[in-house]
Amino acid sequence: MKSAAPARNRVPANCAFDPSASSMRKAAFHAYPLHSGEHERVLAEMAAEAGAFAREGDAERLWIYVSQAVPAWFVRHIQTMDHVTARFVSMAAR
Repeated sequence: MKSAAPARNRVPANCAFDPSASSMRKAAFHAYPLHSGEHERVLAEMAAEAGAFAREGDAERLWIYVSQAVPAWFVRHIQTMDHVTARFVSMAAR
């Protein structure tokens, strides 16, 4: 299934992650580089998928990524990295 390529195919750097990055830095979270690196990795992956769609127009591939891979990543990330980070930041604020 092909579709017209979008005019924009760039995911803004640190779009949804700025608040957590600030909290991690403020609390001197020891795993900040790892956690931040995962944010950067998934943003690069999103940009790559957007680029692939812009080049190839494969709406089915994009739909699978957006409807399956992205939600699965968010669930895993929240249940693992964000959970640990929130506990650390909460304890550091006491």
